[in-house]
Parts: sequence; C-alpha cells; structure tokens
Amino acid sequence: MRWHLRAKVALRSPEQNSTFQVVWRQSGDRYDIRLLSTLGIGIARLHGDAGGVTLSSGREADRYAESADQLVEQELGLTLPVTPLRYWLTGRADPAHPALWEDQTLRQADWVVRFSGSSFPIPDAPIPGSQVSGGESRPPDKLTLEHGRIRLRVIVKEWQWL
Repeated sequence: MRWHLRAKVALRSPEQNSTFQVVWRQSGDRYDIRLLSTLGIGIARLHGDAGGVTLSSGREADRYAESADQLVEQELGLTLPVTPLRYWLTGRADPAHPALWEDQTLRQADWVVRFSGSSFPIPDAPIPGSQVSGGESRPPDKLTLEHGRIRLRVIVKEWQWL
C-alpha cells in the first residue's frame, strides 16, 4: 500500500505537551516520516523499513534501532505506536495484533483508537464512505489515540493514495 499524508498532531502526556506537523510517505514496508514545527520548520526525520529505522534531527548524530517504536521510546521516553499507526491512519487494524472493534473505536496493542470525520473503519477492510481516485476508500479525517496517560490527536489535512 502506498500513500502520503500531511497531518497536525497534538501529543499530551505527563512528561510533555506538544503540537507539531507530520508528513508521512508510506510505500509497502518503507516509510519516511518528517516531523515539523507548527511553523513548518523541520524537527526530525524518521525513515526505515522492516529491517530497521533511522532518526535524523540535524542537531545530533543519526540514531538507529530495529523498530520505530523502540527508537521513539529510546529517544523520547514515551511509548508511541509508530508501527501500528501506519495501519490506523488508513482505517485498518494492524494485522500483527488482535483487534476489537466497537463502532468507530478500535482497541489494539494496548491502545484505544477513536476514528472520526467523514469516514469510519471496519475490521480488516478499507473504510466505507466516499471514494477517491483509483477507487480507494477515503481514510479517516481524525484519530484520537489513548494509552494510559498518553493521548495523541491526529487531524489529517491532506491525503493521497500513490
């Protein structure tokens, strides 16, 4: 699956509160995630595939780990669901973890994901709703992810299937 998105993200946890932009390009297992300040200035780049991931910030030497989740936890001290998020952003459950669906809510990998906007998810299938070019279903406009005291709010500003 190949896609590109631009989104605004709000992160709330006991350790930090921040708002930033994300530009995410996904092509199969390969991804390139750019984090930008609210003014659009580059903060960091996370890129990799199933074989490993690199975090580049321009201020420090590149850091490498086997998974994006592991690298983000190592660098930020927060557990964030980078790997399953690639599925959740398209309105699907991550096939690597058991999933429980209740209306527009997914419970998976110790996270609660609420979908909203003009579309909503159904298990193991594209989201029903409006069609975009190529006959693909339209992904959700907004996601709220919660895990304990960590909360992420993702508002998709731009989406494109590639």
